[in-house]
Amino acid sequence: MKKLKLYLAGPEVFLPNVTEIKNKKLEICNDFGFIGLFPIDDKPLPTLQTKSQVGLYIYKHNQQLIKQANGVIANISPFRSVSIDPGTAWEIGYSDALNRALFAYTNNPLLFADRVNAQYSTNIINGLKYGNDNIQIEDFDLIDNLMIVGSIYDSTKSLIISDIERELGDLTLFEFAVIEAKKYFNAMEHID
Repeated sequence: MKKLKLYLAGPEVFLPNVTEIKNKKLEICNDFGFIGLFPIDDKPLPTLQTKSQVGLYIYKHNQQLIKQANGVIANISPFRSVSIDPGTAWEIGYSDALNRALFAYTNNPLLFADRVNAQYSTNIINGLKYGNDNIQIEDFDLIDNLMIVGSIYDSTKSLIISDIERELGDLTLFEFAVIEAKKYFNAMEHID
């Protein structure tokens, strides 16, 4: 049986130790029989004229990696805000549209609404939460936006939530997500 491929989505590409994280993630995938597809590879970027051309090249490259993948593991930990990295959110949506198996984890145990409450003043009006800007706060007792969580639940129901706050690049739950992927694909082999 050929090795299945997992696209590894998440904001770790912005961390200073991205190469170390990438190598560790690829090693974990390999240990469980997968080929990891990381958004940054060792190939040099083509010589392009503008930053926007480089950005759009990376977009197309990552889009192609997702198309090659059998599944996606996404780090949906909050990134520079109370919510998921926007690029990772897009990768989840695109993967969902392609019917890729979705697995996710978050290193932050707080629900989305609780993270918003911690960052902004909130008011309760007619039983609904509003920010001090009078815009309603999404509060469905979910770890992040309902469309993100819904995509994952609709696919594999594999969303691992940390019981303590961990660093963004902590890979403890990533390994658990790879194990979940292994169980999922093993079970799919036995379905006629």
